[in-house]
Amino acid sequence: MIRNYTYYLGKPFIKIERFPYYEGKTKLNMIHIDFKFFKVVSRVKAEKYNLELLLKIAKQQNVELKTYDINDHGETTYYNYTSGKTLCYVKKDIWLSIGEVFMCYKNNMIIEDHGLAQVYDDNKLLIGYFGYSHRGGQTFKIGDKIFDPEWKMNEFHKDFKKYKKKLNKSKYSTRIEEVIPYKERGEKRIKTIEEAKKAAIKISKELD
Repeated sequence: MIRNYTYYLGKPFIKIERFPYYEGKTKLNMIHIDFKFFKVVSRVKAEKYNLELLLKIAKQQNVELKTYDINDHGETTYYNYTSGKTLCYVKKDIWLSIGEVFMCYKNNMIIEDHGLAQVYDDNKLLIGYFGYSHRGGQTFKIGDKIFDPEWKMNEFHKDFKKYKKKLNKSKYSTRIEEVIPYKERGEKRIKTIEEAKKAAIKISKELD
């Protein structure tokens, strides 16, 4: 049985798509079979929100479910979630999209700010921070490197051959640093949770 893993109401349906990550009137639910040139996916119509789930997420993430309007001067006004306007989440007057809060809910994280989330283990212990934007993200934990955009890998690095192979196989990367995870691009190791938070904020701004 195919389940609905989105925050929209409705039963998933099967489609064959070449680039299934596009979101429009429907939202990608899951990729079931990847044939490389095309994929068998399930989708859900993005027409009606699952308000029961969104309210559950709001409580778990310590945010408020609201609707909002932006006037001609760029000022945002919030309303009750039943107003019929565009839905969003709000935390300490910070606008948060439904998608980013849902991402945190699914991945055992608690959203702290736009572009920043706390990462917990199965025992509900804070183990790191996730920094993100619409372009991607990275989790930073104690022992990882603090991201340095100026850092360069040289041929004497212990993992140079491994990443050189990845670079040679990549269709889009032109520099070896581009195939290395952000948490490994740097010299200084993260020693505290606070340093992990600072690293996550840094990568959030870098990717924005």
